Amino acid sequence: MKMEEIILPNQSHTLACMIRQTLFDNGAVFAACTVPHPLDSNLTVRIETNSSTTPKKCLLLSLNDACSEVEASIRVIHAYKAHVEAEAAST
Repeated sequence: MKMEEIILPNQSHTLACMIRQTLFDNGAVFAACTVPHPLDSNLTVRIETNSSTTPKKCLLLSLNDACSEVEASIRVIHAYKAHVEAEAAST
């Protein structure tokens, strides 16, 4: 098994919540995301993998998944906004 602790500067529990499940989807058998102190602005991610995926690769895949999810959400918001504007213009 491979265990690694990775510190992500200037991140919070918001990112942790976004990547927690995808860490497991991408090969983690254990994952913990913590901000050690309320005044600390660094997110500590502990990842353990037992597959051919390294903890860093697992984290990178999870961050990529989170980015894709945010981009998809932005597209949905833009489409909804365009729909509302078109509906308002037609009345």
